[in-house]
Amino acid sequence: MKKIFTLFCFALVGISLNAQSEIDSLVDMGIELHDNGQFEWAIDVYKKALALEPNSPLVNYEIALTYMSTKEYDKAIKHSNAVIENNTDNLLQAYMLKASCMDYLGKPKEAVKMYQKAIRKYGDHYLLSYNLGYTYYNMSDEENAEKWLTDAIEQNPSHASSHLMLAYLMKDNNQKIKSLLSLHYFLFLEPNSKRSFDAFDLLIKQFSGNVEKEKVNPNQIN
Repeated sequence: MKKIFTLFCFALVGISLNAQSEIDSLVDMGIELHDNGQFEWAIDVYKKALALEPNSPLVNYEIALTYMSTKEYDKAIKHSNAVIENNTDNLLQAYMLKASCMDYLGKPKEAVKMYQKAIRKYGDHYLLSYNLGYTYYNMSDEENAEKWLTDAIEQNPSHASSHLMLAYLMKDNNQKIKSLLSLHYFLFLEPNSKRSFDAFDLLIKQFSGNVEKEKVNPNQIN
């Protein structure tokens, strides 16, 4: 009897391992489809994984991320909530994803509350500070936007997006020197992206904003 029970336990472990292996394979497939822009196929794959493990934090987070890419924000929030309620893995990402979806749905104040809740739970994290600063920027709350973007840079000086966002904020506030410095930092960190071309164009425009040539002597620049 003891031998039969032991064999039964091994069988259950084997089934569990096989199920987890299948879930992992489906997640890998879904991520690849997502990265290739095949969002609907990725969602179908994630649904198969959820049929095997409905409470999986990883699968719920990945399908939420894909739903956000298809602008199905309510569905993305639903699966983000599943991750948060599970309270184990992918929590920080789920908080940020849910807050971003709230922002996209035109609920920036609720997004701010979600970021602040995550900060209280996890403490300082540069991505939370950056996203909070970005939301405040879109709300035209320049003081809080600068505070949180600066906080993100202090936590992670290599985070290029924080420098770029701060550069645009300083430009909007007519603080040209601060904007130029932030643009320089950004270009040092990210010199060869689509964003870097736009940043370089803004940098050149601000450099030449107060420059004029003498009419009498065109070679003289003021």
